[in-house]
Amino acid sequence: MKGRVTLWAAAGVVVMVNALALVHAARNRAGEPVQTVTLSEREIAWHGTPEDSGVLLRLSWMADRGAKPWIGEEKIRAMGFDLDSDRNEANPWRSFRRLAHRRAYVAFELRQDEGGAGSRLAPMDAAREAHGLLAKYGNRKDVLILPVSVRPYLREERTEDGRGATGRRVLDLQLMDVPSEIHVPLPLAAEWRERGQGGVFEVTLEYGRSFEPRVAGVRFR
Repeated sequence: MKGRVTLWAAAGVVVMVNALALVHAARNRAGEPVQTVTLSEREIAWHGTPEDSGVLLRLSWMADRGAKPWIGEEKIRAMGFDLDSDRNEANPWRSFRRLAHRRAYVAFELRQDEGGAGSRLAPMDAAREAHGLLAKYGNRKDVLILPVSVRPYLREERTEDGRGATGRRVLDLQLMDVPSEIHVPLPLAAEWRERGQGGVFEVTLEYGRSFEPRVAGVRFR
């Protein structure tokens, strides 16, 4: 009898978790999408095998380590970070390590002029809340806003050509836990598996109020 009760309890937990997931997904899809972006195989990769029943995509972005930081000190302070008590000029690699990561929203820009291979998504702006970024970039089709864990750090400034260091230390923002998983719905997944990996394509993503992606369309080229 005890084993049967445990089994029913476990089944109830599964049903509840699935119900919550459906409610969360419905809330994310409710109303018009808050942002829409079209990305290519440079920003999105298929993780899995052709034998998988579904298709799981992963988003990639470029870590900008250029000559200048992609965000200013004023905006980092606006996120609630105390930059004065933890700056360690003697050892820049240990600076701010005691600071806990904070949740923020980062706007990634799809750079059209980036040649070569690899992702063209680069961080361009960040804020503690999403509404400010949505007001600025929500109508742009080349900007993707995502919830991210962030923390400031000091790094060496690179030269303009990227081949060396200037000897100066600059304040930058470290990004962690960037949401990357994208599940392709079964009708589109079937076509994806037929074409196999390594193809050239464009994926249109719609993000709802929960900033979770929905595949709105795929175009293979």
